[in-house]
Amino acid sequence: MGPLVTWGGSYIVQTGIYTNPPAPLIVGIPNGLFTLLILIGSGALEIDACRAVGKITLVLLVGIKNTKYVVYASIAIMYLSIIISTALHYLPTFHWYHYYSFHAH
Repeated sequence: MGPLVTWGGSYIVQTGIYTNPPAPLIVGIPNGLFTLLILIGSGALEIDACRAVGKITLVLLVGIKNTKYVVYASIAIMYLSIIISTALHYLPTFHWYHYYSFHAH
């Protein structure tokens, strides 16, 4: 669930191309960060139980008050990677104005 899985597990298997690693790596960043956010949410809900048994989670390592900065940074990086992926034509774009102007006639 992230850049390496996107590159190794999907891109190479489907295309057979081992070059051009930036494309699948950048496109896979939102998937990896979304998985991180799910794990952070789970760790935040179970923080007392994890602390009681000595389990180390990211929320415990960073601290509950600083976890929000990790979440904010993750979301910002997710959006930034989508913008970069679209600008570099790694992701397809949908031109809604062409779609609606074509079908309006």
